[in-house]
Amino acid sequence: MQDQEFSPELIRQLRNVCKHHPHPRVRQQVQAVLWHALDFSDPDIALALGVTVETVRSYLGKYAQGGLDALLRFQVEGRVSALAAHTTSLEEEFRQRPPTSARNALRP
Repeated sequence: MQDQEFSPELIRQLRNVCKHHPHPRVRQQVQAVLWHALDFSDPDIALALGVTVETVRSYLGKYAQGGLDALLRFQVEGRVSALAAHTTSLEEEFRQRPPTSARNALRP
């Protein structure tokens, strides 16, 4: 990743994502970029995160290609749920008739 300027606002955004994003892998990727912005070396970042230097460089490359948005679009590769084809209709159903309690949400 070529050196670039990291504005104080961008560093603030990176720190915010590191603290508050719900997915740990997204937080890890953003933390690597944050530490890079703060001039930590790739080997030091890898050691601190418990990953390989190649992994750190892949995070930085992903950031260089698509910015912060690319890191926030983290997707786990794996099997696709049978319900995936019904996502839109399920979301619409829950919007129109939201469950009134957790117990109701689990009822068939």
